[in-house]
Amino acid sequence: EDESFVRNFEDEARLAALLQHPNIVRTEDFGDHEGQLFMVLEHVQGDELSRLAKMTHGQDQALPLRLILQIGVDIADALDHAHKQHDAQGKPLEVVHRDVSPQNLMVTQEGQGKLLDFGIARASTNQEQTEAGKVKGKVAYFSPEQATGGELDGRCDQFALAVVLFELLIRHRLFLDHNLIGTLRRVVRCDVPALTDFRQDLSAELQHTL
Repeated sequence: EDESFVRNFEDEARLAALLQHPNIVRTEDFGDHEGQLFMVLEHVQGDELSRLAKMTHGQDQALPLRLILQIGVDIADALDHAHKQHDAQGKPLEVVHRDVSPQNLMVTQEGQGKLLDFGIARASTNQEQTEAGKVKGKVAYFSPEQATGGELDGRCDQFALAVVLFELLIRHRLFLDHNLIGTLRRVVRCDVPALTDFRQDLSAELQHTL
């Protein structure tokens, strides 16, 4: 009954249907059945990254380094695919996911990373456009531009992915504070410690990459 919700739902479904990539959870179908909106997604044999990390860190362990790096490569490929999408006339769709976080990343039983939930993604084809200055997503994974309501492009998704990988490596939250305002301030300051402050077993190349 909420027209804005319906437009958002349709935007997500149309955009997700365009994104055919092995590291993006497929949208198989969507529509309206007797007044009930529905969306059919690929069934992924695996688990949310957030749950895997919580279980592992709760045992005072880290996810295997090889798995973390594989997830990083897979999701970076997925984002690159989304960011480079064009319409039928060749015009860039300017897709920005805006909510890259452990809750929106799946890990298959084979260790493959998959990106899901384009529910708040921004694209030039959206019927429902976000008001200027309004922010969407999980604040602890914002880029500084996202936190200040600035113009966004695909780099804010890349930033969020880097935060996810950094946290997996150090087993500690990077920007999360006791409250929303504190978290936003830490994001805007963007003070990122050296990986060597937490782990001495990582290569110099990996430290430089993140």
